[in-house]
Amino acid sequence: MTETAKLTASDGAADDDFGGSVSISGDYAIVGARYHDGNDSNSGSAYIYLNYLTLDTDKDGLKDIIEINYCTDPEIADTDSDGIIDGVEDKNQDGIVDAGETDPCDADSDDDGFIDGDEDINHDGVVDTGETDPCKLDSDGDGIQDGTEDGLTLDDIGPDTDTDKFIPDEDPDTTTDPLDSDSDNDGLLDGEEDIDGNGRVDEGETDPNRRQVKVLPFIPLLFLNE
Repeated sequence: MTETAKLTASDGAADDDFGGSVSISGDYAIVGARYHDGNDSNSGSAYIYLNYLTLDTDKDGLKDIIEINYCTDPEIADTDSDGIIDGVEDKNQDGIVDAGETDPCDADSDDDGFIDGDEDINHDGVVDTGETDPCKLDSDGDGIQDGTEDGLTLDDIGPDTDTDKFIPDEDPDTTTDPLDSDSDNDGLLDGEEDIDGNGRVDEGETDPNRRQVKVLPFIPLLFLNE
């Protein structure tokens, strides 16, 4: 066993019998000194110690000692108010935003216009069936951002969405499916039809909501009489 910390009395004196009695409960330790001159000679005192190394005040899975040195608040379980508690966003709870983790200090980690908790619907930190990926701008990889496909504009996004990355939908009355790379099943990715990825059918673009019919070339046939 290795000593990691030493408890001492801030006003201790010799013969106080500090440590003559000890009680530990959770993150707290109470140490008695029965001969300490507290209110009177040898009246005794009790000292309460708190283990900050394991303390998690807001019960979010992140230790206070990590949150104090991080951007999260040790007294608020969901610092960025995106619906996912900090310790779920920081999956390995190391105080670093690693690959595959959302940022507990940024409600829209991928800047697609959706807050993380609207993408991770059940707030479990896992991309489940029917959910877009809060770590990816473009969940289905079709070349159009998730928020743009869903019709989000600048009026719909929150303060944590980076407008230098987010592309607002220029035609929010029409939407494509952010979980289907080919919404109209015509063999072309939505982003191949909406070339600039702005959610609007511009000149020279085809409609990703309208299946493109491929016209077969005319082949003349020559019928001979037998």
